[in-house]
Amino acid sequence: MAGNSTRLVLDQKIEAATSELGNVLGSCASTSSTPNSEKIEAGCEEKQGDLVTDVGGDFIEVVEGYVTYCKKKIRLPRFVVLKAKYDRKYLRLTENDGALPAGFIKFDGREAMSPQAKFELEMAKSGHGLVHIRCCCNNKYLVRSGTQRWIVAAADKPEENTSKISCTLFELEPVHKSGALEFRFCHMQLGMYACLWRAKIPFYGGLYAGSSAPDQDECDVYTMLDWDSLGSYSEKKSKAVVLPRFVALKAMYNNKYLSLTKNDPALPTGFMKFDGDEVASPLVKFEVEMAKIGNGLVNIRSCYNNKYLMKQGYDKNWIVAAADKPEENANEISCTLFEPEPYDENGGPEFRFHHVELGMYACLWRAKIPFYGGLYGGSNVPDKDACDVYTVVDLNC
Repeated sequence: MAGNSTRLVLDQKIEAATSELGNVLGSCASTSSTPNSEKIEAGCEEKQGDLVTDVGGDFIEVVEGYVTYCKKKIRLPRFVVLKAKYDRKYLRLTENDGALPAGFIKFDGREAMSPQAKFELEMAKSGHGLVHIRCCCNNKYLVRSGTQRWIVAAADKPEENTSKISCTLFELEPVHKSGALEFRFCHMQLGMYACLWRAKIPFYGGLYAGSSAPDQDECDVYTMLDWDSLGSYSEKKSKAVVLPRFVALKAMYNNKYLSLTKNDPALPTGFMKFDGDEVASPLVKFEVEMAKIGNGLVNIRSCYNNKYLMKQGYDKNWIVAAADKPEENANEISCTLFEPEPYDENGGPEFRFHHVELGMYACLWRAKIPFYGGLYGGSNVPDKDACDVYTVVDLNC
């Protein structure tokens, strides 16, 4: 990852799984979900890195690790972790459980860096935006479980014949205009979306080809995280970054300070944008608090309104100063944890800030006015225009 020799990973314990058996009763609805059409997520005026900025039904093509979408290339990581939008948990291979089909995978993982959560994307030889997905833990490809519609990691080799039950082809579908690396996966042989299925235990959270229409609760929407960008377990012991207590953040892109907006009904409460000119303004002063859980993570508080930076809402990736207190559970929407990443390996004052719950960088977002310059969790890869790089100005001096 550019300008970052180490990656600090939030390590949390996986909650004990229940073992009560039950019948497989799928309850995932099949009606279409309504795309997010809010003005604040209207997209970017300029090219915003390697991101999706329009999903108007154009043909998608995958070639050598890239999705060509609306004539723009979106980089696809080779090794990925899939995080469900519905419950914020990671897809992982289950351990030996006689009650489940071989290779059963489910969204119940709490550690992004677990070996059971690592998958590889392989571009299909037939092209047309299709991929194979291989579970790196058991070296098996995702495929139907026999004549059932569970998607399991059980195929020994790729199969591109869509008339065969053993077909391993999936089509990636970007979800909406927000620019986040969120996708649906359509199983080509069934013509149905691979969906987090709300069945009874022990099948709850399993991957199931349930409907040919998008799920209304977005149980079929997954954030794609780059495994290589997350680092490795050995990197947890790396030296943590130490930041000043009181800071201002100056964007490398436009040389403006991150400033809390005041009394603008067109903007969300606690909205911030990079439009400040004066470092002495009380609106640009923030306090950096080291997280109690360690791992080099921080909480950031606006000194003007005494609120902590957090994601605006469930499906809103604006970063706003709106939390009354720190939240260090990375699975909570209200999570206030950020990971600072040095931009310069030689120890300069420039940093990126990675929002832990989102798995995205906090980026100066080139949206339309009045949202232009707002702070947005937009991508899990660094922005090529350095819109996510900020000089940390020490206000203690």
